[in-house]
Amino acid sequence: KSNFMLTRALVTSASVNMKLLLAAVLSVLCVVASSKPNIIFVLTDDQDVYMDGSKHQPKIAKMLAGEGATMINQFVSTPVCCPSRSTIMSGRHIHNLNVHNNSIAGNCSGPHWNAGPEKETVGVLLQRQGYRTGFHGKYLNTYGFPGAGGPEHVPPGWDTWFGLVGNSVYYNYTISNNGKPEKHGDDFATDYLTTLLWNHSIDFINKADERPFFLMTSTPSCHGPHEPEPKYAYTLVNTTAAPAVRTPNFGTADSANKHSIVAKEAAMWDKETANRESFVNWEHVRRLETLLTVDDMVADFIETLEKSGKLDNTFIFYTSDHGYHLGQFGLLKDKRMPYDFDLRVPGYVRGPGIKRNQHNPVVMVSVDLLPTFIDIAGGTVPDTMDGKSILPDLLGTNSQTAAASSKRTFLVEYNGEGTAHAQGVCVEWFEAGEAAWVEGVEKLAPFWEGGKPLCSVQDNVNNTYVCMRTLDVPRTVDQIYCEFIDGFVEFYDLRTDPWQKANSFSSLPAEEKAALHIALQKLAACKGSSCKD
Repeated sequence: KSNFMLTRALVTSASVNMKLLLAAVLSVLCVVASSKPNIIFVLTDDQDVYMDGSKHQPKIAKMLAGEGATMINQFVSTPVCCPSRSTIMSGRHIHNLNVHNNSIAGNCSGPHWNAGPEKETVGVLLQRQGYRTGFHGKYLNTYGFPGAGGPEHVPPGWDTWFGLVGNSVYYNYTISNNGKPEKHGDDFATDYLTTLLWNHSIDFINKADERPFFLMTSTPSCHGPHEPEPKYAYTLVNTTAAPAVRTPNFGTADSANKHSIVAKEAAMWDKETANRESFVNWEHVRRLETLLTVDDMVADFIETLEKSGKLDNTFIFYTSDHGYHLGQFGLLKDKRMPYDFDLRVPGYVRGPGIKRNQHNPVVMVSVDLLPTFIDIAGGTVPDTMDGKSILPDLLGTNSQTAAASSKRTFLVEYNGEGTAHAQGVCVEWFEAGEAAWVEGVEKLAPFWEGGKPLCSVQDNVNNTYVCMRTLDVPRTVDQIYCEFIDGFVEFYDLRTDPWQKANSFSSLPAEEKAALHIALQKLAACKGSSCKD
């Protein structure tokens, strides 16, 4: 009996010691996990740089840019919604994802995406680093469609999933709330999408949890139908925000010697110039007014973090899925073009170690966002990723000189789309292989009073291209070279032609043309490390 009691005492003591050891280990792990920075990523839709897309967001200017960095060389690698978002979510170029356009057939969401690339996206990779993850807003343009798994499909990697079914809207939509369809109507108090995403994001930030968190909030603003929340409708109509910015390349004066889609739109612009100028003025103001709610949202994120004591250990990134144009080269509206107004995007970041109120010149491309998030989380960027972390450049710890670390050559690629038919006022302009939309028919205020609806030919199957964009900080080089699928070529030296007015490819020496072609073809087939400088 005494031996039994002794043995029992020893076992009990060992058990207690093991529990204490386990508790100590778990305590250390919790401390390590909680010391990792939180990350908030705000992604807008269609927000530009050149038309003052961020100029009327004073809270972001003060609380985000003023307390961190404005990324003055932030770009996307493909200027259209779903392909760009696929790159952002995965850190890979669209030719390595086999994502072509905004349709299920083009692998925007759907079986190919769900079975492959989606399994290695930002939520999955940050969960592996111990993060609590939450997604709120627009995901991919055909997410939630029957052919993409319906709203019941919750992409892997998300502890909280609040995903919009389909493309950006502000009212009358369906949300997948952790796999359960949730229908919304047209009541601002309960349905205005930007505000709804805002509220759910705040709930996510405030949730008690020992883990660091990654929050992605993807707003519809400032994508069409450009419906501001009621208190902001018409507030910018009679201010310095209107009319639309007349950039030096506005109108058709410099539309010659560019791809055929530009010539087509320029001809339409010249036929009804006054009406089209009226339209872009109207749309410009509506776009800005939708972004005022985003300004309020970001400010609330920051104030909520500060109240909870989390602000000093949180990185906040803000950017758009691509830029936009309104009247440049006579292009009525949209994106999809290989010009800086569609490729450059607003970029802001604040967080621990980032100097306040700075203009950071490092080149950051959409393909770099996920690698940077992984670096912040303390992980290793997978070799399969085509982008690279720019965290050392944000923190000023890059061992290279500022000029060298900011030099970059990166890929831009796009696959043009077209249809067989057109509708309404587009019939008279339409040619097979183009993609045309009727504009000026939005149903909510502020209304366009410029006249009849307009046709906008926004794409063409021949508007398929690959480009090589190169620039550095001292601007010893700042250029873009593009080859279109139909054989057309464009080249711009932005040091002497910053608005890309004159295609100067024909004036290049033959040996330079040959060198550019070889380098672009190599870059267009890049994968992983070969995509990086």
